[in-house]
Amino acid sequence: MTTQDIQDAITAALNTVFVVAESADNVHFYVTVVSPDFIGQSKIKQHKMIKDLFTDQFADETIHAMSLKTLTPEKWAALKAETGDDTSITHG
Repeated sequence: MTTQDIQDAITAALNTVFVVAESADNVHFYVTVVSPDFIGQSKIKQHKMIKDLFTDQFADETIHAMSLKTLTPEKWAALKAETGDDTSITHG
């Protein structure tokens, strides 16, 4: 599975403002997702919304690990204003 595959699956399933997936080996992923679908949802629910998209890939170990950063558009805008760019809020 590639980072593009991860991004495509997320953007197909959720209303996203920003999605980036990073990986050095295509089995361990760092994913940042900004979506209005997260408004009013706990972090646990937000992460479940993403990880549920990849149930089969976790089961067959196509994906070994996925670290998530999930943000609402409002929180993302506040972080961008604080840091001055998008890249400092990703896992990098």
